[in-house]
Amino acid sequence: VSFDYESTITRTEDTRKSHGTVWMNVTDRTFRLRGEANSTKMGPLVMDLIADSDGGKAPTLLTVNLNLSLQEEQQCVAYTVPELPAAMQQELDVMAQQQMRFLEVGKVRGEDCAIFSAPLTRGRSIRLWVDMEAKKEEAILRSEVYHGEKLLRRTDILAWHQVDELHAALTAHWNWGCSPKAGQSHLATLGLHEVHRRSMELQDVLWSIRSEPRGFAVLEVLALTGDVAIMVQEPPVPDL
Repeated sequence: VSFDYESTITRTEDTRKSHGTVWMNVTDRTFRLRGEANSTKMGPLVMDLIADSDGGKAPTLLTVNLNLSLQEEQQCVAYTVPELPAAMQQELDVMAQQQMRFLEVGKVRGEDCAIFSAPLTRGRSIRLWVDMEAKKEEAILRSEVYHGEKLLRRTDILAWHQVDELHAALTAHWNWGCSPKAGQSHLATLGLHEVHRRSMELQDVLWSIRSEPRGFAVLEVLALTGDVAIMVQEPPVPDL
């Protein structure tokens, strides 16, 4: 399956928007996220992230392709995701066993929806807005991620697709020129080798895709849209 999305992240200082597409093969435990942000410090940014765990039988191979069109910079890096620390694995295992619960009803783009909530790690939760009259694969119209009662980000799902050539969509393009390690470029690490706030949500998704029940893995992917944090190296300050 695949869906197009638009995400809004509201912070104290500003509101940021991004859009993109997600492809998922829950049987093979593989997914791809393509995100585009038009207004960053470095200009328009397009990122493709592909995670492949070979059906959960192997450590996840992560491929990240970053394109900064204004800077005329492009880089693709592929590497094996390190194991998640035991404490984080255990917390995900516990969350994966929790059940969704009904909260209330609401409307999205004029459609009556039932709103359900499920817990995530580190005090977060996800709320899904579900059109009860739509087909199963098209029923989710919106997801929201909260920390306590504070809304962190909202993702509107604009369209669901059935993809005939899903394998091709989940394969890195040959012209990305992927290498096994990062060189000197604007692309910085996603922080997967160290546990810190910048990469925790992505680590949760990568572990869930590989090891957790499929339904929970889908929830984690839905919670990730609009929140893949990367560090882009800025130009050096001129020596005046």
